[in-house]
Amino acid sequence: MKTLHTDIIIIGGGSAGIAAAVASTRENKKVILIEKNNYLGGKATVAEVGTICGLYQYQKTNVSQYIVNGFAKEFANQLALLSSTKPLFNVHGLHYLPYNIEAYKKLCDKLMHEHEVHLCLNSEVIHVVFENEKVQSVVIRSNEEDFQIQCNAIIDCSGNSCISQLAKQPLITSQKYQAAAQIFTIQDIEDTTESNLSFIFLKEIKKAILNNQLSSSYDKTSIVQGSYKNGTLSLKLNIPIAVTNSDDNYQELKTTSLNMIHELLKYLKSSNSIFKNITLQSIAPEIGV
Repeated sequence: MKTLHTDIIIIGGGSAGIAAAVASTRENKKVILIEKNNYLGGKATVAEVGTICGLYQYQKTNVSQYIVNGFAKEFANQLALLSSTKPLFNVHGLHYLPYNIEAYKKLCDKLMHEHEVHLCLNSEVIHVVFENEKVQSVVIRSNEEDFQIQCNAIIDCSGNSCISQLAKQPLITSQKYQAAAQIFTIQDIEDTTESNLSFIFLKEIKKAILNNQLSSSYDKTSIVQGSYKNGTLSLKLNIPIAVTNSDDNYQELKTTSLNMIHELLKYLKSSNSIFKNITLQSIAPEIGV
């Protein structure tokens, strides 16, 4: 089995993994980052979340004031530039940054290249090697090939504590998960503004529920703010099924979301002339959990 050597292994190429990799290399550490997908960004890209909250002060003004510094601020500024976006805010005082999915991937790639992080994409950890109660190395599977990575430290940014699970360590589990959501994008909307479109969409959803044309499960469906461009719009569909994190549960969530998306599109096409020609452009590869 081929063996690699590094100072730090980082599991997961989402926002936390990217931050950890940059911070580690800035301390002159050699880093290998392992990511299960074939691109970086985690849920921000694979679930196409589309906006970042938590960067700015909560205030009912049109000025978005950072409450973060360091890497988070640096990343947000670069992402806004690459996405050609700026912070937005709602009537409740929540400020957030919309972003372009491809720009997010591009920025992650750029940072990893600039900081000389060794990337293992399409890879997963399948075994953990212990010695004197300390992790000495991991075995990863990449493109059906297994190899070992020896390290001084591991930073687990997988989101599901994969290292602890493989090491059979006790975990604090959530008793209840936040509702799962599916992002999808429609196209060929009649030309309008996003604020007008948001008002029309919410009105049509409320009307459909009141008239029993759609179930009340659609009442939390919303527009991804800042996503309307050239007749395309991203929508966030909350899925009315409890999350248990089992394989069967994920498949049920996926099937239900697909059925709901097609039912919603059918209704929208007949509800208002602004939606009469819409078609489904894409569905995010993963559900947001």
